[in-house]
Amino acid sequence: MATISIFFPSSSEIYLCKSIVPFGDDLLFTAESDGKHSFAVEICGFSVMDNHLHLVLRNRPDLVRGWSDEEVARRWWELCPARRDDDGSAAEPYPCEIDHWLHDSKQMAELRRRLSHISWFMRFLCQPISVRANKEDGVTGHFFEGRFDCDRLL
Repeated sequence: MATISIFFPSSSEIYLCKSIVPFGDDLLFTAESDGKHSFAVEICGFSVMDNHLHLVLRNRPDLVRGWSDEEVARRWWELCPARRDDDGSAAEPYPCEIDHWLHDSKQMAELRRRLSHISWFMRFLCQPISVRANKEDGVTGHFFEGRFDCDRLL
C-alpha cells in the first residue's frame, strides 16, 4: 500500500498513524476513550503491539462543517473544560462559558479545524496514557517516543 506524509485537513482522508513507547507497556491496552467522541475523526482500525500503537483514522471535516456553533463549542468544552465535577468529568458549562467562543468567529473556525484534525485527536488520545504511566511509575516527562508518525493511505 502506498503512503505519503501529507495531511489534508480540509478534506476527508484516511491516514495510518503510529505512536511508539520506548519500552512495552500494558497501558496501551487500557487507553482511555473519554472525550474521543467529541472529535470528527473515525477510528477505522487499530492494532496494539508490545511497544507501539497503529491506528487507521479518517478525519471528517465535512461533519464538523454541519455542526452548529453551539455543538462545536460544547464538544470543545468536553475536551477542555474550564471546570470539572468532583469525579473529574467536564462540568456542565454555564451559558457565559460557551458564549465567549460563540461570539468569536475566528475562534469558532479554529475549534472546527481542531475537532477534525488528526494531530489534535492523537494529542487527546495519547495524553491520558502518558499521564497515567508517569503517575504509576512516579516520573515525569515523555512516555511516547516522539509525537506520532502519520501517513496518508492511497
